[in-house]
Amino acid sequence: MKIETIEQLKNICEETKELIGDQLDCCISNGVFRSSKTFIFQEDSAVVIVNEIDGSTITLNSIEKVMTSKKTNIGKSIRNGTFFVYDYEMEKLSIAKARKQVHQLAKAGQIDGPRTAAADGFIG
Repeated sequence: MKIETIEQLKNICEETKELIGDQLDCCISNGVFRSSKTFIFQEDSAVVIVNEIDGSTITLNSIEKVMTSKKTNIGKSIRNGTFFVYDYEMEKLSIAKARKQVHQLAKAGQIDGPRTAAADGFIG
């Protein structure tokens, strides 16, 4: 999925941290070359960005800093339309959101539980 704004990236990072865990795999791609990046979320809102090519890391005190950091070219790639979250990460996030919705419906008594939710078509 192409990331077009820092707000979009921030939202995906927040949802990923809440629903899945502590990391998100992304890449910069210009159609010919690809540079994979892993965002590792810290408890204090900091983010460690790992360059998967050489294993180098950059620690920023917030996700917003990717737009202005001179240590990373992620902000520039977002502005140029060449920054992407891998599709499998978005699929994991969609599944986690569906599970959360099922548990909320079950807790509210609107469904009997995950088994019924699957039968009712809430999850696939």
